Amino acid sequence: MQPDHKSLRNYWIDGEVVIMADLYDEFHQRVQHAPREILRKQVEKADNLGFQIFCASELEYFPFKKTAKTNWDEKYKNLELLAQYPEDYNLMIGDRNEELIYAMRKALNHSGLKVETSKGEAGTSQHEINIKYSDPMTMADHHVYYKNIMKHVADKFGKTVTFMAKPFQDQPGSSCHIHLSLFDKKGNNVFQGNDVVLCEKRHLTASKNLLYFLGGWMKHVLDVFPFYAPYVNSYKRFVTSSWAPTNLTAWSVDNRTSPFRIVGNGQSLRIEFRIPGADVNPYLAFAASIASGLDGIENKIEPPKISSGNIYDDKNLMPAPKNLEKALDFFERSEFSKIFLGENIQKHYLNIYRIESNLYNHVVTDFELKRYFDQA
Repeated sequence: MQPDHKSLRNYWIDGEVVIMADLYDEFHQRVQHAPREILRKQVEKADNLGFQIFCASELEYFPFKKTAKTNWDEKYKNLELLAQYPEDYNLMIGDRNEELIYAMRKALNHSGLKVETSKGEAGTSQHEINIKYSDPMTMADHHVYYKNIMKHVADKFGKTVTFMAKPFQDQPGSSCHIHLSLFDKKGNNVFQGNDVVLCEKRHLTASKNLLYFLGGWMKHVLDVFPFYAPYVNSYKRFVTSSWAPTNLTAWSVDNRTSPFRIVGNGQSLRIEFRIPGADVNPYLAFAASIASGLDGIENKIEPPKISSGNIYDDKNLMPAPKNLEKALDFFERSEFSKIFLGENIQKHYLNIYRIESNLYNHVVTDFELKRYFDQA
């Protein structure tokens, strides 16, 4: 392992630092299967095409009253959320939990992860703290630091947090919306332009580059879907009217029922990708997004017609896979994933995800015991 000194940051405890390392083989070559290396290749490809990329990940999480150790010892049977109803724009719940959330924001800022917003979300106790966007590698590193810092601070307060995509069936899931914009080497947002009018009401126009990048991203979303939803639990988040998209082939301007959403204007014009959950590996999710979008630019892939209204109700759109096994079938057959990753690396990740899926298939769940133990 060789430290990447650009990734060095203060840790949340004074006097400690944290650093990322790249993995090398016995021939002193970077391991091609490593997530950081997969992302690095896509950043380099963008650079060779004359682009620099900026992105951010919005992470949601649920906080709990007990420590991670206590939850483990109790086999996650007696989980207690920090609040009794959703905090979303609620000042009272926000005030009650502010001591913990303030400590988290302070720790993130201390570590160089600049906090931009902090707010309650739609689920009971659910919260979101957003940090400043950056280049993809820095943002992915920050994403990893963020999760660890949040968990450590919560533990110090006798609490815990989870970034599971769907910890409760009766609550919204936790997402990781990815915001991505494309710039040239002079610092101009290349999504800007007057090639197409996206929204007449806001007089929002864009370049063909935005459409092509969006077109490639949308075309290949199923080819790399396990990089956006990597676990069995990830797929339980895709529920109608739950803030998580259930249809994949739609895009719109500022419509939260859409999987792809155009937001911002001018230099901040960007694409928001709402499919990933908070459980993603950021290096793989960013890499898959960039590879898909660049393919769209290189091959001038047009997106479908812009959507409007409630996307959940549109029966003509392609639905999200129902489970990890179905997503892996698409991933395995995909020529794009083989080209993007290389066939050996694609098989490597296919094997990892198949193991995860098979482990779940052999588990006898609480649902089965309650439903069938006496009735079967």
